[in-house]
Amino acid sequence: MYLFFLVWVFMPLKESESVCTIPVWNQMSDVNRLPHMTQHKDGGGYQQVLPTGGVISLNEGGTIILTCSGCTSQNNLKFAESESSVTVTCKHSSLYYKGIRLDFEKDVKCKKLVCNSVKNTGSCGRSGTEYQIGYEVHDRDDVLTDVLSCYDHSSWIPLYAFHVVHGRNLEGAKQIPRPDFRKGTLDNGRIIADVFQQKNQTEIFKHLTGTDKYITHSSYLEKGHLAPQGDFVYPTSQISSFYYINVAPQWKSINNGNWKSVEYDVRQFANRSVSDVQVYTGTYDVLNLNGKNIYLVQDRYLPVPKYIWKIVYASLAPRKNGAIVLIILNNPYARKVEPLCRSICGPYGWGKDERSKFSKGHVHCCDYREFRLKVPFVPDLDVTEVLSGPNPKTFV
Repeated sequence: MYLFFLVWVFMPLKESESVCTIPVWNQMSDVNRLPHMTQHKDGGGYQQVLPTGGVISLNEGGTIILTCSGCTSQNNLKFAESESSVTVTCKHSSLYYKGIRLDFEKDVKCKKLVCNSVKNTGSCGRSGTEYQIGYEVHDRDDVLTDVLSCYDHSSWIPLYAFHVVHGRNLEGAKQIPRPDFRKGTLDNGRIIADVFQQKNQTEIFKHLTGTDKYITHSSYLEKGHLAPQGDFVYPTSQISSFYYINVAPQWKSINNGNWKSVEYDVRQFANRSVSDVQVYTGTYDVLNLNGKNIYLVQDRYLPVPKYIWKIVYASLAPRKNGAIVLIILNNPYARKVEPLCRSICGPYGWGKDERSKFSKGHVHCCDYREFRLKVPFVPDLDVTEVLSGPNPKTFV
């Protein structure tokens, strides 16, 4: 099991103690120059410092490590001249660096745009290569991870992506303007980008199915995030979701329909959860239209997935771990249900009336243990029970 960022827990302050409050989102006008904020972790390494209600509170004498990662060369902090990573300290309700008092809103910026890092970390799934998307704290060995992508180079699609939702820390967070998607380590990034242009999709579908009825001005394939932008607190972490190794072809009406609703429910669940929530999102099988499997490149690469699934996994108590698998049929033209399991959405609070509509993406829910029998390449998790969701009403 992957271990990710830990939420910073603060002890209650005594009346005589002062505290530094850092309004993270006041720098949103300069979002791409906001430094990474971390601290040393017990046992070595680093952990992300997360805000509560958009504000980081730091006790007297507490420290934060501020880091600016560069794209092609060193990226220094505005107030530290030749330094790209420094430690600042809370003194008398203000941040200080080498005896100099800092104004967070004016001084705590990087000189250049902050960049993310993509690192190959081995194999995964049945045939995937694992990539760590995040950012460097000090050097290439100190990378804090936002997204782990299990990418299949033989088919040009991710099998799944993993991320953590810090639900309670999302309060007050703001989504940055959508950046361009990035190819990262992919040599075929340009080809994948071209496929998502509507005019090219029209030609591809006419070649595959013999008709141009599937691609219209309102019906086409979008770059569907597996780990979505809205699940991340910081701007740099949101940017980590904009890589092609975190993308699968998804119909626009489904991406903006029931899939969006599912993502919202996951965040709602995470917001109410005592612990951080681990999420795995992946693809399975190939969409078939007019008797033809839909591959977007050369009839063999970049398949349009028939199903897109999301495992929500959380610790409930000592030795008790819950999971639910939310699965969407990625076919707005379907007319019948094709579930991978007996759906348990309603009884466990993950159902909504709209989720039975094919045009918005039909949703069904699986017990994780049953789902893994159908999709054996998914991660092996210690699951003791089904996870109850945020919608208590039972749906038929």
